[in-house]
Amino acid sequence: MPFTSSKIKIIANIPYYITSPILVHLLGEIDEINHSNRSKISEIILMVQLEAGKRIVADNNSLNKEYGQLSILSQMYSDIEIIKLVPKNCFMPSPKVDSAILRFVLRDKPKCQITRLLRRTVRAIFMARRKNIKNSLLNAGFLGVEEALNKVNIPNQTRGEKLSLDDISKLSIALEEFNK
Repeated sequence: MPFTSSKIKIIANIPYYITSPILVHLLGEIDEINHSNRSKISEIILMVQLEAGKRIVADNNSLNKEYGQLSILSQMYSDIEIIKLVPKNCFMPSPKVDSAILRFVLRDKPKCQITRLLRRTVRAIFMARRKNIKNSLLNAGFLGVEEALNKVNIPNQTRGEKLSLDDISKLSIALEEFNK
């Protein structure tokens, strides 16, 4: 018998070096629509290292190195905001890094369509940041790359970190046609 039938809120100060694995555990992978943990959580409030917090809330208009797989995963299933910056001098002894408190409000449905190639597409896009989208996808073994990019009106020379979550979803849908 479950402890409670209502959704729970998670509030934690987590070890900074395992921020990503904890988020994957709580939110599931990018393409895991029915993740058992996420379905039981309404809100997550975490204190994380400031740099990790910036990566989590980053989007395609942020600094290139901030936006990545962790941003996509976090934003796919939640609305996120930095609610408080915590300078390192607030702690005794003082750590070497500043912190941020993040608030994740979990969504019942993902922000975009999930396809079987979405996780693979995201990995390919962010694996080699200096490569353009066409070369990144070709190096990851995708077929019909130019056709898929044309279908969703993404120029071949675009860098992956310039694509929005919606663009990436549309691209993964277009790639499915050529990668069955």
